[in-house]
Amino acid sequence: MRKQFFVDELHWQIPHDAEVEMDQYDNPMARYSLVLDDQGRVVAGARAMSTTAKWGDHTYMLKDAMTGKLGTIPSNLLSEIVDSPKVWECTRLVMAPEIKSMRGRLQCLDLIVGGLIDMATAEGAERMMSLSNL
Repeated sequence: MRKQFFVDELHWQIPHDAEVEMDQYDNPMARYSLVLDDQGRVVAGARAMSTTAKWGDHTYMLKDAMTGKLGTIPSNLLSEIVDSPKVWECTRLVMAPEIKSMRGRLQCLDLIVGGLIDMATAEGAERMMSLSNL
């Protein structure tokens, strides 16, 4: 679903093959919130990780952008680098295109965000941040 949306639809130049989109932040530090339909298919999801996460040369997406590691994301999105186990970053939120009604989309969003909050608070988070539309 991420490949279909971010690569095929939005034409982002990010790592992918014919079926899957994965980047350097899909690593053991990442956590995922998924929404499944009645048949067990993933219809929505998002990724989150602590702002203290580090895997190889990468930390979290906004920090890496601020430090110049990601040329496709502006480096001035935050006024300062956040580095706290109490703050988590949420990225790659996606929803299946077949969920068309506003009610269905709001329910999916509520489930995704609820899952992110449950996951992050279980690991000590008190705040979450995301680069997204309001």
